[in-house]
Amino acid sequence: MTTSTDVVIVICDNKPQSTVVKLANKMSPKKITKSSSRAPSVRRKSRSESKAGASKAKTRRKRRSPEEARRLILEAAERVFSEHGPDAAGLKVVAAEAGVTHGLVTHYFRTYEALVEATMERAVERARQRIIERLAGMSQPSPSLLLHSFFEIVEEEKFGRLFAWLMLRGSLEEAEFFARRIQGTRKVADILEARIRDADPPPRHFDRDELDFILVLVIAVGLGMGAGAGVLWEGLGRQADAEQVTRFRSWLAELIEDRLEHAFGLTSST
Repeated sequence: MTTSTDVVIVICDNKPQSTVVKLANKMSPKKITKSSSRAPSVRRKSRSESKAGASKAKTRRKRRSPEEARRLILEAAERVFSEHGPDAAGLKVVAAEAGVTHGLVTHYFRTYEALVEATMERAVERARQRIIERLAGMSQPSPSLLLHSFFEIVEEEKFGRLFAWLMLRGSLEEAEFFARRIQGTRKVADILEARIRDADPPPRHFDRDELDFILVLVIAVGLGMGAGAGVLWEGLGRQADAEQVTRFRSWLAELIEDRLEHAFGLTSST
């Protein structure tokens, strides 16, 4: 069998050199260019593009636990509601404040109303724990000190407007409203009852109805003052200033102390 190289040699014996070169070039295999052996060229990203892509990937990889995500959203909701109130906000505003997507907020809270209720529930639970701690720090519970502490905490937590908003929406009538579900006020009443029964001197008699009625009165006044104390005073032609508020709280404390003495035989010192 004769190869292409053999043919060239044979021709070289019979024809001029130039003919041999042309024939050899014609019969030799085609050269493979560098471009055909490489993969298609890709534009290299700039340094800034690489950093931006890495940052986005890092953000996408960041995951939070359900508890952490709920806490982040509720903290943002408290800030928004404290500054603007629930009427002037919405799920998107809260999501932007929390730095999360609107979809994540709806995933955990479903509706705006549920978010407002969860925010108030969190604030009420915090207020309740603060009241219990102050009660535990008193050797003898003082109605006056407890009342002033209650109003101070309600004012700081600022859930009066949330309560009013939920009341107007009809949320308070729902069977699963957190106050019914948790019964946190009952927990406070149980602690107060134990402290009253252990008072020195002890009460001459005890009526749980009297204690519950006093708590309902105090909470109703606290929520009402938190929702719109200014208009209540101005409707009476009075100035809604700090002095007026302090005088009212002192008057209410004396009223409650008189009732405690009448119902339980407790003196104002206890």
